[in-house]
Amino acid sequence: MQYIEPLAKLIAEFGKLPSVGQKTAARYAYALLNWSDEEIEKFSDAIKELKEKPQPQEGGGNGPDALHQRHQGAALSRRPGRQDQGR
Repeated sequence: MQYIEPLAKLIAEFGKLPSVGQKTAARYAYALLNWSDEEIEKFSDAIKELKEKPQPQEGGGNGPDALHQRHQGAALSRRPGRQDQGR
């Protein structure tokens, strides 16, 4: 399906998220079209704040490094051909 450029860009960005395919990415993008400017601004700010000002949790288990490591581990376990190594 052909999308106008701004919509196509947004769909492509949502498609970079884990477990988000083309259809889901398009649903997310179309859902945002119904949001108010204020809701879009809050959403955008939340994403920016996550990257700029992470708030480490007690014990450091939810900081950006820990989250990234968990995501990378999950991605590795989903790779085709990966064999269980006795775990």
